[in-house]
Amino acid sequence: MPTTLVLVRHGEARAGVDHVIGGPTGCKGLTDSGRQQAERLRDRLTRRAEIVPDVLLASTLPRAIETAEIVGRAFPDREVTTDCERWSMGRKARLDLVLDCAEPEKLAGFWRTALGYRDYYVSDSVAVLVPDEGNASPLVLQGVPEPKAGKNRMHLDIVVDDIEAEVQRLQLLGARRMHDGVQSFGETKWVTMADPEENEFCVCTGVEW
Repeated sequence: MPTTLVLVRHGEARAGVDHVIGGPTGCKGLTDSGRQQAERLRDRLTRRAEIVPDVLLASTLPRAIETAEIVGRAFPDREVTTDCERWSMGRKARLDLVLDCAEPEKLAGFWRTALGYRDYYVSDSVAVLVPDEGNASPLVLQGVPEPKAGKNRMHLDIVVDDIEAEVQRLQLLGARRMHDGVQSFGETKWVTMADPEENEFCVCTGVEW
């Protein structure tokens, strides 16, 4: 007899409402709305009774356990178990890049296309962009109330072989070239640019070692 696997997503999590990336350390359980969502599913399962599970499994994250315990009340003879491995299908880089800005959600549009990244988490207070492939560093756009003052002490370099072609592409996206010509140091060449919020970055041939 084939096994049927029923997947239930957790209810609304506090981390999501607080705009926090709720991984193993950031998860604080469900909101009141999230509990109500789980209760509605529990009531539906109690009324219809078309699903009678042999086992109730949940990850060890508080939002998952809380959801499972509420839904599991529809099956009083079944206990929720967390005796399963929580798989992480994601990747983690050695270095995350964080850029302060005024409007993360808006600026994410530029950097998403500039880097060929995708959204991992985007809100009006923070945007996290990650690569589709590989373990390149994520870019975190962090909303801050203070205006930019002076040159950034740290900046990003976009490494390419054809600097001028990349500069032209980024200009079409809204970036601004900050000087004529191409700068160089040894074998490394670069052009300094600014994103739509005037954060400096460079298009360069990179450091090879």
